[in-house]
Amino acid sequence: MVNRSPETLTTSDLEKAQGKAPEDSQAIEQELVSPPTTKEDPEKTSYLVSLGPEDDPKYLSTFRKCLIVLIVSTGALCSTSSTSMAAFAEAGIVRDFHVSKEVAILGVSLSVAGIGFGPLFAGPLSEVFMTGFFSSAFLSVAGGSVSDLFDNHKVGVPVALYALSPFIGPMLGPLVSGFINQLVPETYEPVLRQRKAKKLRQATGDDRYYAPLDERQVSMSRAILTSCYMPFKLLALDRMNLLLDLWTAILFGILYLAFQAWPFIFGINHGFDVQTTGLAFIGIGIGMVIGCALNVALTIRNQRKFKGVDAPAEERLTTGKIGAVVVPLSLYWLAFTTYRNVHWIAPIIASVGFGAGFLLCFTSTFTYLVTAYRPMAATSMAGNAFVRSAFAAAFPLFAGQMYEKLGTVGATALLAGVMTIAAPLPKSLVIHASVKLNQVVDIDKIEGKVASKQQIEKAVRTESTHWSWKL
Repeated sequence: MVNRSPETLTTSDLEKAQGKAPEDSQAIEQELVSPPTTKEDPEKTSYLVSLGPEDDPKYLSTFRKCLIVLIVSTGALCSTSSTSMAAFAEAGIVRDFHVSKEVAILGVSLSVAGIGFGPLFAGPLSEVFMTGFFSSAFLSVAGGSVSDLFDNHKVGVPVALYALSPFIGPMLGPLVSGFINQLVPETYEPVLRQRKAKKLRQATGDDRYYAPLDERQVSMSRAILTSCYMPFKLLALDRMNLLLDLWTAILFGILYLAFQAWPFIFGINHGFDVQTTGLAFIGIGIGMVIGCALNVALTIRNQRKFKGVDAPAEERLTTGKIGAVVVPLSLYWLAFTTYRNVHWIAPIIASVGFGAGFLLCFTSTFTYLVTAYRPMAATSMAGNAFVRSAFAAAFPLFAGQMYEKLGTVGATALLAGVMTIAAPLPKSLVIHASVKLNQVVDIDKIEGKVASKQQIEKAVRTESTHWSWKL
């Protein structure tokens, strides 16, 4: 497959736009224009630009796609890892700033809350400002830290090495961002169509070529307002979206609650120090890697099952059904192996199961949301990010009191019970979709219609993914 930027305007595009007669005019018409509708002028809609294989990011080479996924995944990894780093600095915060433990926990809670609220309300300009504002510590405090490590006659070389970092940084920035921007192109289809239409107008001199975004008369303030309230509108009106978001939010909250629970389980019960308690989280990490491998294997199996056709969105919840069972079982295992007389490896092995189930639940939910709500996938994911970040910010605040009152067994078992109640959710959605599928097939038989498999799946997807509240 040719590896070219999805924004490239090829010679073939120009020939098609200028009316030159290629071999397959019907294919060209499908590629460049949208079919006229009864509501719009057919002559106008014939100039509506659409994406072809050379423009669509879905046709990028596999290597390019994997590289893009790696880059955006690395960004997400850096963003989320920074939220949990403050968890094990709480003792120092309490000691040095003379505050309560709850105030110290706010370092984690507010960081996670910022991830959920920031994109919705702050906008990109303020995010850049806040990044620079809080990063300024490395330009002031860090220099003093270097000088604290060496005597005056030895400090010259370390300071010289440190001084290189803030000044070579602005030189590396364009280098790194240049590669990132080149390797990670624009992938949003409406924007790509708008850019292609502009290039066609410039290349042909014909101003009639247009994209849907060209006809949208929306102010910047209106666009920002829409991006803020649409995730909440989707949560309010779509039942399954809300339930899945709440399900994963509770699970995400439990993950961040673990930053307060592990010191009770491994620090108090098993006598681990701070560093070793941090190492105890490796069990969850190993479990997530195992969960990722299982998810890939199950996804490949699912693709073979629906070879040649798009699987219904609810099929993406297959891994979630497994994770929904594994998570409470692993939490029960964890709860009843937290006793002092039980070897410390037992709860760590239990946490491996939690990590695997956690990832299976989240990958299935994410895949479902971007599949079922593809025209508004970013909106559905933003809503999910908001809800789960809110829970992750709140759970650590009451974790200490819960483990002090209920003990490690009772508190962890309570969490397991909550996830047990939520376990049937992914299965219930799959059953709901199956019922809708049978209804569609029965209606076609009664009316004497012959519906293709794709048509049936589309009808089912329309019914099941917009299971709205009946107000």
